[in-house]
Amino acid sequence: MDIPTKPSLSGFIKSTPRLTRTNNGNPRFFAWTGVPRSEYLGDGTYRELEPVDVPLVMFGASAERAHEQFRKGDNFIAEGKADTWTRQVDGQQIEEQQFVASRIGHDNNITTYSVERRAPEQQVERDTAARDAVGAQVDGAEATRATSAPTATAAAAPVPATGNVTAEPPAAGAPGDAREPTGVQAQVAEVLAQREAQVAAEPEAMPGPAQPARESVSR
Repeated sequence: MDIPTKPSLSGFIKSTPRLTRTNNGNPRFFAWTGVPRSEYLGDGTYRELEPVDVPLVMFGASAERAHEQFRKGDNFIAEGKADTWTRQVDGQQIEEQQFVASRIGHDNNITTYSVERRAPEQQVERDTAARDAVGAQVDGAEATRATSAPTATAAAAPVPATGNVTAEPPAAGAPGDAREPTGVQAQVAEVLAQREAQVAAEPEAMPGPAQPARESVSR
């Protein structure tokens, strides 16, 4: 079976990329690019020539992502196809070539960058559910303490966490204590303890100095 391949283009972004709209409102990315080239001299050496100017365009959501990620001077590798476009020059229509890219990325041979990989969707959902459960229990405990407090200035006693948390059954081979509801309750208790420490009871009024007893005066 033949290996499926597509035309590609590699070079650098020569002009500031622009994001415009087509007549039907479709996003359009445009930038002039420079494609390096060289000439073989026959003695095992090469001579660098002036880069070839090539207009590069993209359409749709890919155009919006490219406009966010690429700047003037970036080195790229693009996949797509060569096409022709028409423009007006001194009142005459001239057909020129352009490269319509469907994919584009930074050239790893020249560009240094870091990759941020997303956590698995299942882990993200599990973490979100745990945070929601903790937040719900903390809010419920705070509401209970606010309604049961005798005075506004007295420090209320810690209220045990309320609410039910349904723990996800541990996966085979995974430690069970990582998903026990007691772990969530411990987080709630720690949050309540921190909030309790920040609330200080109003100091009682200090008694004034005792008045000295008056001596009886004999008349």
